[in-house]
Parts: sequence; C-alpha cells; structure tokens
Amino acid sequence: MSKAFRRIALVLAAVLVLSLASFAANEMGVQGAVEFTLKYDGFTGDIIGNTYLKFAGVLKNAPAGLEIVFGDSSANGFWKSIDFWNSYPTSASYVWSPYLVRMNITGAYYRGGPRVTTRLGDFQYPVPNYLAGNYHKMAGMGIMITDYPVYQDKVTVTPFFAWPKYGKDHTLSGAGITKYFWNMGAVVKMNNLIPDLSVQAYVLNHQEKEGVHVRYGAGLTQKQSFTGVNTTRGADQLILFTPGVSTNTNKWGIEVLVGPDGKILKKDANVDSVVPAGHYVISGHGSASNWINKNLNVGDTVQVMFGSPQTLMAESTAGIEASYKLFGVNMAGKFLFRTTYDGRNLADIKKDNQMAITANADYTFDFAPDFKVKVSGGFRSIDQDFAPFARQTDVRYNPIEAQRGQLGGNAALNFTLPAKTALDITADYFNKKPAADTTLDKMSGTVTLTNSALFDVTAKASVSGSRQVDKSPAEGKVTDSITTSGSLSRNFRLPTRDQLAVTYSISTTNLLVDDFSKVTLTNKLVASTNLTVPVISKLDIEGTVELGYYFAPALKIAAGSTTPTYILLLKHTTNNKLNLEAKFTKAGIQKLNWYAQAFYSVSLN
Repeated sequence: MSKAFRRIALVLAAVLVLSLASFAANEMGVQGAVEFTLKYDGFTGDIIGNTYLKFAGVLKNAPAGLEIVFGDSSANGFWKSIDFWNSYPTSASYVWSPYLVRMNITGAYYRGGPRVTTRLGDFQYPVPNYLAGNYHKMAGMGIMITDYPVYQDKVTVTPFFAWPKYGKDHTLSGAGITKYFWNMGAVVKMNNLIPDLSVQAYVLNHQEKEGVHVRYGAGLTQKQSFTGVNTTRGADQLILFTPGVSTNTNKWGIEVLVGPDGKILKKDANVDSVVPAGHYVISGHGSASNWINKNLNVGDTVQVMFGSPQTLMAESTAGIEASYKLFGVNMAGKFLFRTTYDGRNLADIKKDNQMAITANADYTFDFAPDFKVKVSGGFRSIDQDFAPFARQTDVRYNPIEAQRGQLGGNAALNFTLPAKTALDITADYFNKKPAADTTLDKMSGTVTLTNSALFDVTAKASVSGSRQVDKSPAEGKVTDSITTSGSLSRNFRLPTRDQLAVTYSISTTNLLVDDFSKVTLTNKLVASTNLTVPVISKLDIEGTVELGYYFAPALKIAAGSTTPTYILLLKHTTNNKLNLEAKFTKAGIQKLNWYAQAFYSVSLN
C-alpha cells in the first residue's frame, strides 16, 4: 500500500471517528435506511434473507457545510449486505463495516471565492455513463472538486483523482498490493456561453502501474507480479523475500533461490531459511507453486524488478458532447477518442487508437394544433475495438458499446394527427465488419400507429421488419424477419373511486422463418391499481399474466406452449416511512414451481 493511499485511509478513519464522536455529543444528525428481504422458493424450499444498511450524517453546527456519509456503495449499484439469515443467531450475523466513507466540505478556498464542494473518499466519476457503461464500476476513492467556476457560472470544471473501488486492494485486476492503479480526469461544462449551446468536454485516464515483479522466459519478455514482499505466504500466493529476511515458510509449497546474477541456483520446498546477501527467494503456494514449477528451473535467468513502477496498462479517453438549437433545428453530437496501451506481455506490446462519432438532428413542422410532423435523422461511426478495459462487468445497456464497429444512420417521421392519433415511422441501416473477411449489413424499420379517441381506450399497433445480410468469401446469408405487436389500454373507476389500469397486449416474433414451429404468439394482461383499503389506506396492487404459444407447422396454435407466468405484487407505505412489499411469482404449470418474496425498508432520521 502506497504512502499516499495510507494517508487518505488514515484521514478517512479520523473523519469517521470524529463523526461518531460528534454524533455522541448530539452534534450530528443521522439519516439512513434499513432494508430487509426474505425469499422463499417453493420449488427448492430454499429461504434466503438479507438486511441492507445505509447511513448518512450532517454536522449540525459546521459553518462551511460538512457532510459525512458512510454505508453502502450505492454509486456502484450495490448495497452493503448482512447475510444474517444463514448465520443467525451467531454473533457474526451482526458484523458490519461501511464500504463507503465520504466527506463533503462545502465552502470557498479563499476569501470571497466561490463556494464549491470538495469530496474526499468514495465517489463516482463525473464522466458520462456511456464512457464505460452504467454501473461498470466507475467509482474510486480519492478527491474531487465539483463545478469550480472558471468563467462566471457559464464555464465550470470538475477535476478528480482516485484509486478505483473495484477489484482486490483497489486495483483493476485484483492482483494485490504489488500493483498500483489510479484514475484521474476532469469535466468541463459550458452552458449558454453562446445562447442555446451546451457543451461538455471531459478526459479520463486509467493507468495501472506494475510494482515489484519478476521477468522470466526467453529474452526476459514475460513477467509475473508478486502477491507480496517479505510477508507471510498464504494460499495461492507468490511472495518475494529479499536479502537478510527469514522466510519462515512450511513444506507446502515450492521456492527458488536467485543468485546475484539472476541465475536460479536452487529449487525446493525450502531453499533457505534466511536469504543470503545479494540473493532473492521466490516462494509460491498452490497455484503460485504450479506457476513456479512450470516456468522457473535451475539454471534459468530471471530479473527481479524494483524501482519506479512501470506502466502495465493505460487508457486515456477524451470526449466532447454538444447540443445546439439553430433556426428551430435541434442538433446534438458526441465525439470520443480513446488511446490504449497494453504492456502485460513485453514480447507483444499493444497500442491502439479508437474513435466514436454520433450525431442527430430533428425539426418539427407545425401545420395545425392537431397536425404536426417531426423529421429526425442520425449518423454514427464507431470503431470495432471501441470497448473500455477499465471495467469488469457488463450489466447495463451501453449504446456506444452496443453499436461497436458500425457505420450507419437512422431516420424517423413522427406524425401528430387529428382524433388523438400518432403515426411513427423509423428506419435504420448499418454496415460493420465483425471479422477481417466478413461484413454485415442490416436494414430495419418500424411503423407504429397509436389512437386514444375511442371509448377512452388507447390502442397501439406496431410492425417491425429487418433484413440482415452476412457476407463472407464462402457464401452469403440473408435473414428476413417480421415482428408484430398490439395493445389495448384503459383506466376504470372502481367503487372506491380508485383507478384500475388494465393493459392487454399481443405480439408475434420470428415471422418469415422457414420453420414455423419457431414462431411465437405471446399474450400478456397487466392490471394495476392504487386501492383504498380500510385501516391500511392506500395499497398498490399489480397483477400480471403472460401466456405464450408456438405455432404448429400448419399455422395452428397446437405445437405446445411456452412457460406461463403469473405475478402478484403488493406495495404499501406507512405514515412513518415504512415501505412494505410482497411479490408472488409462479412460472410453469407445476404446483411447486413458485416463489414468494417479502421486503421492507425504513428510513431513520
């Protein structure tokens, strides 16, 4: 752990202690939430329970505005959980430590200066989500100054520096203490510097520096990081011992003794209890001992690397997004440039540059109050390799990554017609090269008609079609597809004066395929209401029934059905901010194929 990292950790620990002390002195107001979930699986009989905690506090008498937050890392999309159900009633069920600790200080840096917020501790990087996707662990622990005004209030800058909050020991790859990984960047916002022009520019740099490691192999072109230096060897760890240090290792591993010239002199379970002057001992257990057996042998030459950490991987992304309105035309665009460096393999160091460009515009023609036409179009050009390495999960839709490798465009016409009618026509085309010797062309379009003028029923019908052409040197493949959907929605007034919303929808997929047994027909009925119940007051109720069918070859609904799904959801919020929720789900026709979920949350003030 670096000195700077230890310094920040000590500061945050001191802040937490002081905040708790101030709370004891009645100088701090605490706000927070407790949530409990309980799930019962009727098919397996499993019961799972969890409690989730989150706290925040504000010092009452802090003139500069000091806020201390500790609890879960909600910026990452996760709660800190106590899995007490499996451990109850043991004492371990009550063990909890905050994953997120943050201090916000609001005030001016100099007399008469602007009041800005300085954030110490955990925070989410202020760059756009599409840079690395939603919840792609774009969070760190460090310092950030929010919206410092550069020119009046029209130009502001937000700089930050942080160690990432994902991976083991705050590293990207989770390799441990011998790697150093940090992020830095800034966001510049310009609002109305020119009327109707909004611009946001940003830069984000991810850099992973390799600490103590060993180079090996022919030409010393391969390298391996150590789990630790001069520390107790644990399971599956690779430890380096330096001259004069006692190894104190047991027989359950393998070690090599490295001479002053880098030659491996010995290889055994214990090569030396005290490392001789000018020598090193590389010691491994489990998977690390397997690595030693495979790559290090007596007579080989290795090189132990100390000194200034070297860059292992780096990624710098600069971007600008802007929106402008000129003569009634709304315009918006994004430009991203990314450069990457991958030096993990010295024999094959990779450097690459990628770009992404998107642009769109729209204009609305007003012919009459109930007759309007909106014309819109867009363009995109996104490199195939435009994917950030600085994230480990892909759990949310990212429009930039989802359209990698595409050169394409889209157009749309939206008609607002009399009698509460709307007609939407969209079209899209793109070309991409999934591989060096293949290309993919895809054309798609959708027509949607919506009307809500008859008997308070909102009717919607939609047809989508696409043609995909896969081209390769051997042969090309053309895939055509048509899908349809329709729905009817209406609100009904109940005797309790509550509203009951009912929606019935029907859809078909995989039309135009050669095998009609793959065509599906899905029916879905959803009913929901906010019902007034005696004593309980308002109760949110939502029920869903979904049935799907396959078509037989003769276009009869007789080939079998998909899994039917039934859901009942109940929600209620009491006057003292207690949120209750129960959900019952049944999938399939088996009697035991169902589960129930109970949930509550309460706010603490």
